[in-house]
Amino acid sequence: MNKTVKLLATTGVIGSCGGAYFVVQPLLSTNERMTIADFNKNGVWKAIFLTHKEDVNFKSVFSLTGSEDINTASVSIRDKCKQLVKDNYKELVKKWCVVPVPKTIETRLYLDEYELSSEEDYKSIWDSHKNNPLFESVITNGEFNSNIAANGDFSKVKSWCEETFKKPVNDADLKNSKALCLKGSVGFK
Repeated sequence: MNKTVKLLATTGVIGSCGGAYFVVQPLLSTNERMTIADFNKNGVWKAIFLTHKEDVNFKSVFSLTGSEDINTASVSIRDKCKQLVKDNYKELVKKWCVVPVPKTIETRLYLDEYELSSEEDYKSIWDSHKNNPLFESVITNGEFNSNIAANGDFSKVKSWCEETFKKPVNDADLKNSKALCLKGSVGFK
């Protein structure tokens, strides 16, 4: 082989190796302190939706109208993020498809893969704890009312949970919301 052919062959091999290097590079570098959301989990996609749902650009990228329920929107977001990762749209992935920092109790619960209560769960919690002073203190924000069991209904629990979900993350409300606001909650022990 002459020198030109050897040089071209060597350049081709080096180019192939360099190309392979870029193909196997992770989408996010380790020093970016971000984690791409797990495609096998559901809660993280709900948390992403809650974090960005008011952002017009987010709604545009994910073709959201704002009227979707959280379950439908989270599936749509997950599927679009899979495609963005596959197509190597690094900037969009970094902006919209990473685990968010939880700003509310609700987002924290979804990131921890909890499922929020249904009407039946709220009814069950109410029936089990309506005569418990600790329960009463929590759902009335410390305002004791000796008639709560007689005059109240499960909607007090539901209202408390919905209000608490919007609060910034704090240990006391997070603990109480885990006891009262999750599917299969057992209440206070």
